[in-house]
Amino acid sequence: MKILKMKMSDVMSVLAFVLVVFIWGLSDAIPQENEKPSASAEIGIVSKYVWRGYEFSKSSIVIQPSATLRVCA
Repeated sequence: MKILKMKMSDVMSVLAFVLVVFIWGLSDAIPQENEKPSASAEIGIVSKYVWRGYEFSKSSIVIQPSATLRVCA
């Protein structure tokens, strides 16, 4: 079994990167002062449905709906 050996500076660099990405993701989740609630919907029409590498529909049409609702407090 191989053990991954990293310098402390490399570990700190990775942790700093993860922290920046986490804070960047949170900044979009915090509503702005004048932001209004919004909603969106999409429908994707594709030729096959693949989940975890397995194809579940051969030679058919697959409809994949999605909806997003953003409510500001």
